[in-house]
Amino acid sequence: MQILSVDELLHLNKKKLDLIEFSSDTDYQNACLPLIKIMARWFNALPLGSSYYDEPGGAFRCCVESVYFSIRQAKSAIFTSHLTSEQARMLEPQYQYAAFLSSIVSWIDEPFRIFDVSVNGEFFNPLNDSDLSSFLDGSQEFVLERKPIELQPSRQRTVVYSSQILKPYLQYLMPVVQESLFEAINPERRAVSNEGVLQKVIRKGLLQAEEFERKSKDLLVTPVSRDVSTSKMMEQSVEASVSPIIPESKSESVQSPKVSKVPDQGSESPKMEEKQIRLKLSSGDAIPSMSKQSQDVLAAVAADMREGKLDSNLVEWMSSGLRIPKKFFKGFGRSFQTIIEDLRVQKIIVGSDENSVLICTAVGDLILPKGESE
Repeated sequence: MQILSVDELLHLNKKKLDLIEFSSDTDYQNACLPLIKIMARWFNALPLGSSYYDEPGGAFRCCVESVYFSIRQAKSAIFTSHLTSEQARMLEPQYQYAAFLSSIVSWIDEPFRIFDVSVNGEFFNPLNDSDLSSFLDGSQEFVLERKPIELQPSRQRTVVYSSQILKPYLQYLMPVVQESLFEAINPERRAVSNEGVLQKVIRKGLLQAEEFERKSKDLLVTPVSRDVSTSKMMEQSVEASVSPIIPESKSESVQSPKVSKVPDQGSESPKMEEKQIRLKLSSGDAIPSMSKQSQDVLAAVAADMREGKLDSNLVEWMSSGLRIPKKFFKGFGRSFQTIIEDLRVQKIIVGSDENSVLICTAVGDLILPKGESE
C-alpha cells in the first residue's frame, strides 16, 4: 500500500477540517490543528477496517469525522450545571476542548487491532514506535495484512496509546476535566452505568460517525471513495440528530481536593467593578424582579466588556437598545439559548436576529455606557 503524507491527508479532508474549525470555539490553529497533524502521522494511509472507512486514509477520515460530530454534540451539552456561574465560566470551555481531545484519539487502536503493518519484514508496534509515519520514513509503500486473529477492542490499550499523544495538551485542563476526558475514551461505544456527560457526548459522536459512514456507503452503487462524506451531508446529518445532553444528578463534583484552582463559592471576591454592576442590576432600577442568574450573567458580560475580554467592535447601540452577539452568553453552565430565552421572558432582550440580540436600554447602559461607545 502506498504511503500518504500529512499534507495529502489534510488536503483529502480539507472540507471536513474546515467544518471543525468553523464549529470549534477553541483556538483551532494552535490547540487543534497540531494534534490533527499528529493523528495524520499516526494513521498515515491505513484504512480503519474492512467494512467501513476501508479506503487508503480511511482511519484518519474516520478520526476527522468523529471529531466533527463529537464537538457538535458537545455544543448542545451542559457540563457544569451543578457549579456556580463563576466556576462554570472557568470549566465549560475546558470541557468543550476535552470533547475534541477525547474524540480524536478514540479510534487510535482500531486499525492496529485488525491489521499488521510491516516494511521489509519489520512490523510496526504502536507501543514502541512513535507513529506510523515515522516508522515508514524513507519508504514509499508498506505491507498491510489482516491479523490471523483480530484483537478485541480494548479501552486499556486505547488509553495507553492516547496518553502518549495527549500528554502535552493535558496541562490546559483542570484535574476534574482530565478525569472526565479519560473516562470518555471508550472504543467499545456502549453506554456504561453512571455515564458522565462527556462520556455520553463522545459515545454519541462516534456512533453518529459510524452511522453516517454506513448510510453513505449503503447509498452508493460503486465502492466507497474518500470523498463520499461531503461537508453538506455531514451538516445535514448533525442537524437531524443533535439533541441536548443534560448531566445526571450524580455528575462529578468540583469539590474534589484535586481541583484546588477552581474557586469555591464565596472563596474569592468578584472583581469590584463586576460587584458594583451586580448591585445596580439587583436594585431593580434597571429591570424589576430580575433573577439572580440573569444578574450574574449580565454582570459578568459587562465586566468582560470593561476588561477587553469581549470585542467591543461587535457591540453597537441602536435606537431601541444595545445590540450584542449571542455568543457573548456562552460558557455560563447553561446553553446560551436557555440564557437568551430567560432574558427575553424578563424583557431584558427586546429583539433578536440570527446572530445577535438587542438588550433594553436600561441594562445595555450598564454593559456599555452610551458615552463610551461614541
